[in-house]
Amino acid sequence: MEEGNGKIGSFASGFLIGGLAGAVVALLMAPRSGEETREQIRVRGIELRDSAEQRTKEAMESLKATTNEMKSRMEELRVQSQAAIGEAQKQWTKASDEIKQVATEAIEKMKTAAVEAGKEASKVASEAVKETKKSTTRS
Repeated sequence: MEEGNGKIGSFASGFLIGGLAGAVVALLMAPRSGEETREQIRVRGIELRDSAEQRTKEAMESLKATTNEMKSRMEELRVQSQAAIGEAQKQWTKASDEIKQVATEAIEKMKTAAVEAGKEASKVASEAVKETKKSTTRS
């Protein structure tokens, strides 16, 4: 924004200096009396001052409007960012809960499978013992 203020100030200064120089040259070249010339310079100076003040006022109003617009947009972006962060946190929590649920179910399935495998192994071992006893009693 400082760059914009510098441009506005440079423009206003250049406008004022150019206007004054033009007025002085025009008045000096015109065939009038000194009193008329001084009065005309004074009136023209007042007009230029008023014009510069008006342009400065308009530039400041434009700058204020732009600043307010930027503040408003920044607030909108802040609110949108907070909403996006909140949504991301919800999704992360949901995903974490789902992973925990899947892991718990997988562990339970592995426990069940291990118990079943243990029962099957015990059954096979028991049958093997019976077969061994039969074989030894026959011999």
